[in-house]
Parts: sequence; C-alpha cells; structure tokens
Amino acid sequence: MELLEQHSANLELQNKDYFEQKAKELLERRRHDPVSLASANLLFKSLNIDMESYLKKMQLKELGAVEPKKQPPKTNAVKKLVEEYRTPDR
Repeated sequence: MELLEQHSANLELQNKDYFEQKAKELLERRRHDPVSLASANLLFKSLNIDMESYLKKMQLKELGAVEPKKQPPKTNAVKKLVEEYRTPDR
C-alpha cells in the first residue's frame, strides 16, 4: 500500500509539472492565438495558480529583476520596540 501511495504522489507531481509546462507554452502563443490564452487560464485555475501573478513573475524574470523577499511578520515585542523608537520625543 505504501508503494502505491508513493507512486500516486509521484504521478501527481509529474502531472502538475506537465500541465504547468503546457500552460506556459499556451501563454507564449497567446499573441497569435486567442484560444491559447483561455486554455492557459483554465490550466492555471486547475493547478490553483493565479495567472496574473504568474505573468508578473515572468515579466520580472525577463527584466532580470529580483522579487523582494517577504518579511516575516513582526512579533508584538518587536512592533512595540519599533513604535517606541519612532516616537517624536526621542
């Protein structure tokens, strides 16, 4: 049973990679074929990927820009220290 679960998980990853690659190919053809854009959108939705954010990422990569790293959420103690530091009486 464990072997079946491993193969199932592996197959899911392969399918996801395959369909993501197909969606990318469809996006590349979108300027010449309007159906490609709709098809790519459906594939991205089935993969739970937001096509708009994906396109923005691709544009950043093409421009050589680096995406800003997400900052970890500040804890209350850190927020309090920052607020104290920013007070005008100092």
